[in-house]
Amino acid sequence: MVIDLKDISDLFNTHYSKPWPAGLGGVEIKGIDLVMLDADTVGIVDYFLGRRHNLGRLNEKNRMILLQLQKEAAVVCQEIPEFGKEYFSEIQLLIEWTLRYHEGKTIENIGPNTL
Repeated sequence: MVIDLKDISDLFNTHYSKPWPAGLGGVEIKGIDLVMLDADTVGIVDYFLGRRHNLGRLNEKNRMILLQLQKEAAVVCQEIPEFGKEYFSEIQLLIEWTLRYHEGKTIENIGPNTL
């Protein structure tokens, strides 16, 4: 399966129409603020999707931030309580797809269960 901007946009829209997992507001996991992980991801992916005239491109600053968010999301997904796993696995997937698309890599066989 090759992922395009529409796939990333669809995941973005689907994910962010979901409610925040109850009980996780203000929570940190290993020093990672869950609200900021979510908010920073939203901002950068929104930028990437061209809502600010970029259409599939990241500047270097945002690329570096997204690489850091990728590391943080991996930690969070391993440590988060079960009730938050789906929400944060989708964040992790959104980050992965965005980085791979930006870098021109083929995205195959990537999903919440394969990260």
